[in-house]
Amino acid sequence: MSEKLPGGSILNSSLLTVDDQEHLAAFNKTYNNFALRVGIINACYETDDESNISKIGPEYDVLVIEQDENKSISGIQYRNCISTDTFGNISDFFEFRYRKQTKAEKNSKRNPAKQNGSFVLLLCLDGSSEKGIIMGALPHASRKEKLDKDLHLHGEYNGLNIKIDKDGAFTIEFKGPRDDNGKYTNEEAGGSTLSIDKDGQIDLNTGNDDYIRIDKKNKDIGLKAGQHIGLTAEKNIGLIAKGNISQTCKDLIAKAEGKASIESASGMDLKTDGSMKINAASLTVNADSSTKITSSQITLDGMTFVGGAGGTPAIIGTTQFLGTGNLGAPVMSLAIGPFSSKVFIAT
Repeated sequence: MSEKLPGGSILNSSLLTVDDQEHLAAFNKTYNNFALRVGIINACYETDDESNISKIGPEYDVLVIEQDENKSISGIQYRNCISTDTFGNISDFFEFRYRKQTKAEKNSKRNPAKQNGSFVLLLCLDGSSEKGIIMGALPHASRKEKLDKDLHLHGEYNGLNIKIDKDGAFTIEFKGPRDDNGKYTNEEAGGSTLSIDKDGQIDLNTGNDDYIRIDKKNKDIGLKAGQHIGLTAEKNIGLIAKGNISQTCKDLIAKAEGKASIESASGMDLKTDGSMKINAASLTVNADSSTKITSSQITLDGMTFVGGAGGTPAIIGTTQFLGTGNLGAPVMSLAIGPFSSKVFIAT
């Protein structure tokens, strides 16, 4: 039986028949899609993108190469797929962004290693092809780094490299960001590391001459900077050592906007190979025993009181001296000079 079309053409009657098997296959493909599939991410829709449907995170288009039983192989696009969440609650989360395909060589649909998109595992929720869920990913064949036999964990995300070895030693290294093809885009910024070795020693190192080291075994802390070290606190800074504090520098400048106090339980030595100046509004020196000043020359400039404040000048024109004459008899004499108007002897 045939059907004549309005234009006079004859349409074979077999084309007008209904194939129940085809209807069933289409139904199963749409609503009974329970197979775990492998695909390539070739598009990403950020949360604020109008093409993002769920608005709970980035959504991805995943290209899956499928073969329908004994029929042809074709690429099927699963659109707006979301990825699984580690915790699935309000308080805890761990999210990351998959890389979409930005480069694909010839025959990359059949060989995922020839494209640079993430190679993911896809499962459809409730068997519905419209509810694609990215369950995880598979290693990309073009990735050069492999898990070394001495490492128990090795990972990197956008240039931040993490390692845990067989002894539990932990290292984070900043290598700088990577592009979609695995190339570091800012190698000069890389080289900074944070590590904890098997003995618990903690190292923070920039790769230059700058580091902080906490040695748990020897109970030491080391701090080194190639240029400057700044220490700032809104309130107090406490520095306490039960042993010695040693300090060596070119110039030492200390300034207190309020009161400054230095106290020593035993002796105190102040020594300089150059000159020393003490400037103060007033100066008081107290010693419980003796005071000794040794110098080739001592200059006292100003009113000088010996024995306490007040009294009379040490030597004036009427000052008399009691002495012994040539024959041993007492002799009284007047001061000849020089006279003093600045040195006073207390009464």
